[in-house]
Amino acid sequence: MLFIVTMVEEAGRRDLYPKLSVYVNVEPCIMCAAALARLNIPKITFGCSNDKFGGCGGTGEPVFKGEIHGGV
Repeated sequence: MLFIVTMVEEAGRRDLYPKLSVYVNVEPCIMCAAALARLNIPKITFGCSNDKFGGCGGTGEPVFKGEIHGGV
C-alpha cells in the first residue's frame, strides 16, 4: 500500500486514486481496508478471505464500502 501512495504522491496525481483497483492474494485486514477506503480506491479483488481480521466482509460488516470481489 505504501507503494501506491508513494507513486501517486510523487507524480502529483491524487486524482488517480478513484481510478485504481487493488488486486491481492488475501483479503486486506481491517486497517488496510479502512486506509484503502479513505484513499477512495473504488475496487478490491482478493483470492481468499481472512476470517480473523478481514476488512472486506471476512469478519462481518465490511469496513471497505466499495466494490469487493473475493474468492477469485
